[in-house]
Amino acid sequence: MRNLRHEKDVVSKSNVGTPLKDKQHLHSLELFWKYREDVNAVEEDIIKSMEVLQPYSNLKQLTMCFYSGVRFASWFSSLINIVNLTMWDCKRCQHLPPLDHFPSLKFLRLHGLEKLEYISENESSISMSDEMMRISFFPSLEDLYIADCPVLKGWWRAHTHNTASSSSSSSSTENMPLPSFPRLSILTILECPNLTSLPEGTRGLPCLNRLQIYRFPMLSERCKKETGEDWPKIAHIPYIANKRNKKNNISS
Repeated sequence: MRNLRHEKDVVSKSNVGTPLKDKQHLHSLELFWKYREDVNAVEEDIIKSMEVLQPYSNLKQLTMCFYSGVRFASWFSSLINIVNLTMWDCKRCQHLPPLDHFPSLKFLRLHGLEKLEYISENESSISMSDEMMRISFFPSLEDLYIADCPVLKGWWRAHTHNTASSSSSSSSTENMPLPSFPRLSILTILECPNLTSLPEGTRGLPCLNRLQIYRFPMLSERCKKETGEDWPKIAHIPYIANKRNKKNNISS
């Protein structure tokens, strides 16, 4: 579905016909809103424009482009069979749905989420319990792609009891654990300048065999072979593409 508007009556205006949630054999869905339109729409109407597009819960693949809401529709939690999820140029998004509620999710692509600071709404601490790690479990995820998210700081918001200096905050983020990714094999991070270090949990990704870091010099320097501060976290990965900018060659 293309040229969607951020309006409450989006279904009638798009001539959808049968509600998507009644289409039991629909396995793949692409939702494209009009690019750079309705930027002044009321948030409540933006949410409603997505709520009426609820698909059947058996959906396997969902792509959303140019959605301008701060958060996504409540029906996301019902997509327990989703395998492939792409959010592209959702520039005002600040809150993602609880992605660890999708046990079948294999491919996750987040691109151009310019306002997103944290992937999960949960707070984390360095001394995170084993129970929390079990809850934040992605049993099927194989390919994670994150690009052009300029304010993204990490997976979880670090829990702090008082105001910390920027250096302390950076150190705290660096030592944050990651969710459990037992099958993650490809991790790509592209132009996310606020990700200044890799989390300690990168060491514990048992199936990761391809790490691609493109076009942000600070993290690239930390991941430099043998000399970078984060090199011990990734030395076990068979293939590493560490590219500081568009002109440099890939080194592994």
